Amino acid sequence: MKPVDIITFGSPCQDMSIAGKREGLDGNRSGLFYQAIRIIREMREKTNGEKPRYIVWENVQGAFSSNKGEDFRCVLESVCRIADETVSVPPVNKWAGAGHIMTTDGNVVHYGFIEKYIEELGERFNIREIAFDRWGAVQMVQNLEEMGFTVIPFGQGFKDMSPPTKELMKLTLEKRIAHGGHPVLRWMMDNIFIRTDPAGNIKADKEKSTEKIDGAVATIMALDRAIRCGNDNGASVYDTRGILFI
Repeated sequence: MKPVDIITFGSPCQDMSIAGKREGLDGNRSGLFYQAIRIIREMREKTNGEKPRYIVWENVQGAFSSNKGEDFRCVLESVCRIADETVSVPPVNKWAGAGHIMTTDGNVVHYGFIEKYIEELGERFNIREIAFDRWGAVQMVQNLEEMGFTVIPFGQGFKDMSPPTKELMKLTLEKRIAHGGHPVLRWMMDNIFIRTDPAGNIKADKEKSTEKIDGAVATIMALDRAIRCGNDNGASVYDTRGILFI
């Protein structure tokens, strides 16, 4: 192949798409990615690393979350190793160690830990409301109310979720959301599948989303309550810090 400045390529997306079997880079169709990497590597070897100057890989959004992010990590590592074989891209399970999430022992939700942490936050901040999904939250709601919090039920259907979801999309497109580049929230936003009803209402669909989206749904719920109770035009704590994630 004659040396070129730019190589653009796409590997079939069925293995990574949320509409496919999600076999990832191990899928039969994804072998084309490694063939493209081989061609790029050989061209750079023959041109002393001068060609190609740029490469562009095209795929679907699901590539970011395929195999819990491991496939995209392999993509990055494969591309980086074209220039330097020693490059190693760290695995994606570093959130707890980096302080981006808080974990508890065991493989079940530790509701007591969550309630205690919310109580501690209430001592530091003026928590005006806590919105909750009605399903399975009866005991936690009672406990939080006993602590003195105002707890508001929030439906997960189109009626309640559509307005704040549309508003979040609008604010995002206008670049008015300051999320601090939080990696967990970014990952959850990438996982979202948006369902639309015949009337044009929208909501995040947990069943069809590729991975966890709880933080994204909580953001939508919080935005709704902030809009409904947002008559206070005074200074905000978020002027000096980002969002807290629990």
